[in-house]
Amino acid sequence: MADNALQKFLIKRVLIFFIVLLIINLIFLDQRWLIAIGLICGTIFGILKFLYTSNFITSLISIDNKSFVAARTLVKFMLAQMATLVLIAVSIKFNMWFFAGVLTGVLLIPAVIMVNSITEALHISHNKFQ
Repeated sequence: MADNALQKFLIKRVLIFFIVLLIINLIFLDQRWLIAIGLICGTIFGILKFLYTSNFITSLISIDNKSFVAARTLVKFMLAQMATLVLIAVSIKFNMWFFAGVLTGVLLIPAVIMVNSITEALHISHNKFQ
């Protein structure tokens, strides 16, 4: 149950960062629509990849026959990483501004996790996710 709470917490934070970045993009940047579409695509893909990966790790922890599940999980994780590479390669071929939005969206989850870890380590926030 704590895993589900952590997922919800991180997704809420990602959506807050997403909205802030989208507003900054729409106000200050010239190629706002290409970046906005890229940011939307990248964020959706990043959230889906995060949920997909966290579900695999949860299943890996809970199942007794770990060797088969570990091999299957590793293959699925590598396929998710290859899908990320394909998305980034297609976006860079499409347009550099679209690529910037996609890359920012994909990196939102790791950025939120990093910010949360730093604030927890410095005792700035107390989310109780150890």
